Amino acid sequence: MKISLKPSNSSINLASQGGESNSEFHSWHDRRGSWLAYLLGVYLLQLIFLSLPFLSVATVWTLTLVTHNVVIMYLALHHAKGSIWIDSQGVERYQTQWEQMDNGQQYTPNRKFYTVVPIVVILSLCIQK
Repeated sequence: MKISLKPSNSSINLASQGGESNSEFHSWHDRRGSWLAYLLGVYLLQLIFLSLPFLSVATVWTLTLVTHNVVIMYLALHHAKGSIWIDSQGVERYQTQWEQMDNGQQYTPNRKFYTVVPIVVILSLCIQK
């Protein structure tokens, strides 16, 4: 069953019944360079905190971890509902970005990647202390 990208009663009902959308709007995690851009963003955040001379290295790692987990992982992926594009507000209106990723399939490479990165940042924090 093909679901249109425009909001309609049928697509909203499908969302409430657990239907999946094959929209290209929430597949931006699969795009070429998205993982690299994400890693560079975390590294840039680290460099910004390192440029503040009054912070120790351990404090910088802690700030990087907290900022990453609260702002990026929680607010952007797990809290905000809907699509980041205005054209796609049908089924996606009631789902978070994490639920929309890979059409809701579990254990995909994208979900594994976004799960492993915070763990690596935590381990880096442990090494620095």
